[in-house]
Amino acid sequence: MAMTHNSPFSMSTMSVALQHIRFSKGISGSMPPPGFAPRASAVSDTSLNALFDLMTSGEGVAKFKQMISKSDRNELRIKVSLLTSDSDYFMKVVRNKYGSRRMQKLIGISDDVDTFHVLEFVKGNK
Repeated sequence: MAMTHNSPFSMSTMSVALQHIRFSKGISGSMPPPGFAPRASAVSDTSLNALFDLMTSGEGVAKFKQMISKSDRNELRIKVSLLTSDSDYFMKVVRNKYGSRRMQKLIGISDDVDTFHVLEFVKGNK
């Protein structure tokens, strides 16, 4: 069953748009390999990798639902921020069948999170 996404802020629309961003002169559009770009936060690679695995694993449905149910809005916002702070990890998550669905669910949990990330995407693409 095919789903249509009429919203300009749906994950599929954003994913397609991210792949077609035009960069101004002198700015490289290529992404460094994972682990190349240093993260601004003090989050360990182990924590980020565990979150990445939870988002992209075919067997992670129950663990993902448990994480959603036990986390408050602030914790969910932090998880979304972690997943979107590294473009390599973010693109790997949204290109994964399970990751794309879980990212949509995670981002769609609150309007606050949606607004926050749309503003971050817009700010980052100016």
